[in-house]
Amino acid sequence: MLKYRNEKDKSYGIIGMAIAMRVWDADDMYGGVTIDADGFDCMSFVGEYYYSSTGISPRSAFQHSVKIFKMMMGIALSNAMCRSMVLDGKQLSASDSKEIFDLFSAEAEAQYAITAEECNTIFKKSYNYLNRLYNYQQVHSLVKTLSENLIEKRTLSQHEIAEFLSIIE
Repeated sequence: MLKYRNEKDKSYGIIGMAIAMRVWDADDMYGGVTIDADGFDCMSFVGEYYYSSTGISPRSAFQHSVKIFKMMMGIALSNAMCRSMVLDGKQLSASDSKEIFDLFSAEAEAQYAITAEECNTIFKKSYNYLNRLYNYQQVHSLVKTLSENLIEKRTLSQHEIAEFLSIIE
């Protein structure tokens, strides 16, 4: 599930990433998306995502890093769920779900001081929310339109995406 099958599959995954940014109230952390890049480089991160932790309290720095961890896990999960549930019309497989969880749980404690139990809680909460979201047919039509626009234009700005996704609150 982590490899794209073709350009259409990739476009659905990238739009899933943008949806995650909307869901996690992080629209201000990216400037747009492109289908011509690989991995997380498909999304151009800006602003608060890159802020320096110098001059802020350790608690604030920790909270920011946890926010980034949740967001990155949500982006990866939304990418896979959008492709599976919207494009393929089926639930994300247990093996694909486990693969994503394992990728993030390995880094959770080492990079973010998040315990395995906390990581599991974050993952389940993200999965359950995105599962409900991707079960709405209205979301399917938004994704389809945005995916087609991304393939045609190759790049979409955060503002172009936000116009379509304003329904997701």
